[in-house]
Amino acid sequence: MLTPSLVALGYEDFGEIFVAGRAYLRKRDAVPGFNLAITEVGGAFWNASVAVRDYLLAHSSEVDAYAQQKRDAVARGATLFSSYSRDKEPFVRALRDRAMAWAASQPARIRPLTDEDAEALRALRLRAVRQEPDPFASAYEDERRRTIDDTAAFLRSLRGGDGEMLGLFVGTELLGMVGLRRLEGRRVRHRVTLFSMYVAPEARRRGHARALLGAAIANARMRGGVEQLELTVAATSEAARELYLRAGFTVTGRLANALKDDYRHLDEELLMLLLGDGR
Repeated sequence: MLTPSLVALGYEDFGEIFVAGRAYLRKRDAVPGFNLAITEVGGAFWNASVAVRDYLLAHSSEVDAYAQQKRDAVARGATLFSSYSRDKEPFVRALRDRAMAWAASQPARIRPLTDEDAEALRALRLRAVRQEPDPFASAYEDERRRTIDDTAAFLRSLRGGDGEMLGLFVGTELLGMVGLRRLEGRRVRHRVTLFSMYVAPEARRRGHARALLGAAIANARMRGGVEQLELTVAATSEAARELYLRAGFTVTGRLANALKDDYRHLDEELLMLLLGDGR
């Protein structure tokens, strides 16, 4: 955990003071002093904070109102962290509710990822393999070693090999991904592999996974001579399996012990979607 290391550097640890899901630390033995907040990526506080950020970017009047609220709190004598936080809390709670409602109403955008998306893609992949490792062949420890530059190079290599990584954005946040890779070689170029399909939990049950998969299928169809789309799904990933079957994929086989952790093996099913004969 980060907190003990930060305390060793001279930060004071106040824990989740006033706000559940956010650890607050401060450092006052330097000029200027530092305030630091830590929260879990993908947690409730993280999601609410991202929604507030995007909402404020889209609503300048709310920015002005929030700034005035801060000035008013200080004018009322709320100069300590505790009193300042309590004074703002009713306004911040209402702002958060408006932001979350606004975020839920925003349509998702799906587009190919570029080098400029490398940092966001790396963060999403780290989150995915840490929180839901079963669908991924890559382990969290392996993903951590890959830098932003490595991720950008991967995206360039994928595009150079007649592939693509699609991203699903809600607001400005990358919350979904799926990769397509066309097999190389004259006798296998009719096949495209779909990989790394993932939608963050907060973006689920809103049709986003179905839309992302549909975009991937459409992308594959646009590539001349492609006849079939293939993927593997972990035997434990029942929701993903159902999504693929509803999209028209069929099970063509099962690979026993395809993945191995320190304490178990996982089977994978092989699925295929025929796109046309391409002849």
